[in-house]
Amino acid sequence: MWYAGSDWADDHHDALVIDEKGRQVGSLRVSHTSQGLTKLNTFLEQIVGTTSKEELVCIIETTHGLLIAHLLEAGWPVYPVNPRTVDRRRSASGAKADLIDAYLLAKTGRADFADLHRLTPDSEKIALLFLQTYPTPQAAMAASVEQIQQTLRQAKHPHPTAVAASIFERLHQPHLQAEAVTTRAKSRLMLVGSRQLLPLIEQIAQYDKEIHTLFLTHEDHAIFESLPRAGQRLAPRLLAEIGDDRSRSQDESLLQALGGTSPVLFQSGTYSKAHRRLGCIKPLRNALHQFAWQTTQSEAWARDYYQRKRAEGKSHTVAVRALANVWVRIIFAMWVHHQCYETAIFEQAQRQHARRAA
Repeated sequence: MWYAGSDWADDHHDALVIDEKGRQVGSLRVSHTSQGLTKLNTFLEQIVGTTSKEELVCIIETTHGLLIAHLLEAGWPVYPVNPRTVDRRRSASGAKADLIDAYLLAKTGRADFADLHRLTPDSEKIALLFLQTYPTPQAAMAASVEQIQQTLRQAKHPHPTAVAASIFERLHQPHLQAEAVTTRAKSRLMLVGSRQLLPLIEQIAQYDKEIHTLFLTHEDHAIFESLPRAGQRLAPRLLAEIGDDRSRSQDESLLQALGGTSPVLFQSGTYSKAHRRLGCIKPLRNALHQFAWQTTQSEAWARDYYQRKRAEGKSHTVAVRALANVWVRIIFAMWVHHQCYETAIFEQAQRQHARRAA
């Protein structure tokens, strides 16, 4: 068996693999891009060779994010651990580096594997249906593998057979149990909560459907739909927050102020520094920040701009906010002139501007 520790960061990930005897098998640093994650997958596949992917476990300090999603989609077993677990294994010198953390994660996986819990995320409806069917540990333990499998199939789980067997095995392992009165009270509370959540989930789905319809029928939808990686979530949000009344804004500076992307001067005595703008439309700021970060995954110029800001010593948040400020200028020009975004046109304008500035 192999243990792959993966230390994640905003723009890159370090992976280090050890075997059952603790010997290092290989290490790799990849960028946080689709190409980088594909390279990581190839690296892990080369280690297992013809052996099953179940023989290599990935140990990581988070339970969400694109790295987690990629590993799960590729079929790798993922075991999240608390960051403090790794801190306790750090040497007395306090030395810290991404590759060191990846090694400590791999060691944690090898030493404490029996105590770790595999990450198997389910959709909200699957979890709620399972809890309604088996409201107490005793009810779940009384169910057969076939019954659990049928429940998962009813909830349209993608892997009902394998997951049902895993759930059945976990249920019959020794575990602490609360007294009967506590179990009865908590299970009733859970049933009330789940029955309230199911209609809410259905209503949210109806909202999503209606938002999608309204977005597609809006005359400006093509403009916002052309924004890279805006997708079905961010494109409608940006359109809703920016609106379609072009008479409100004479230039992009007002939109930058409303979106909180442009800095303000903070001065006191001899101290003078640009600070983030506090007074703004918070939902618009949130949408712009999310969109700006997404574009670093597909637009080379956006990724270069973000990395340049980080190299200048700016934090992740400040770098994303600065990139969002650039995007507001682009979006404003698209919005005013009713033009869709095209990477080639923007990059050509960028080169012309650079020549003029020189």
